[in-house]
Amino acid sequence: MIKHWMAGAAMAVLFATPAWALDVINQDAKAYKLIVKNPAGSTTKFSVRANGSISGICNDPTCTVMVKGGNSVTTSKDSKLIINGGQLKKWM
Repeated sequence: MIKHWMAGAAMAVLFATPAWALDVINQDAKAYKLIVKNPAGSTTKFSVRANGSISGICNDPTCTVMVKGGNSVTTSKDSKLIINGGQLKKWM
């Protein structure tokens, strides 16, 4: 029984999104494609659903997030961004 509990706890820690990872909240009724660029220049593509959110898209100290067909924002990994009217903005 304890082995199962410990295995479950280890999996939860392993797959948990860090509290310092960049989050994007989409306030629009339209889905968007995002491109995230880290300081080394590598890019990763993500999709965020209409009125949805996505967490943990950047664990580097800073990242540039671009909305396909929209603007881009360079921000720190502990930030939250919103999409409103097709534009990315820092939240608070």
